[in-house]
Amino acid sequence: MDQMNLLRGIEQLPAYKRMEAQDFIEFLASQEDTKRAQAPMSFSWAGGLSDLKDEYSSRALKKQAVEWMTADSD
Repeated sequence: MDQMNLLRGIEQLPAYKRMEAQDFIEFLASQEDTKRAQAPMSFSWAGGLSDLKDEYSSRALKKQAVEWMTADSD
């Protein structure tokens, strides 16, 4: 559907339906703005703590995380 046909179709709608169409068009435009605003994810931090892997075990980290979570709930 080209723009002229789209405009003709909208013009043929009753006023309340034109308002709905306008709302929908604005909704679609806002979705596009949101997509453009989101930057691609970067994982530049990956491996940033690799020098600490021998110092901390996964078990110790899990235990510490549980302690932090239970301390927050007190």
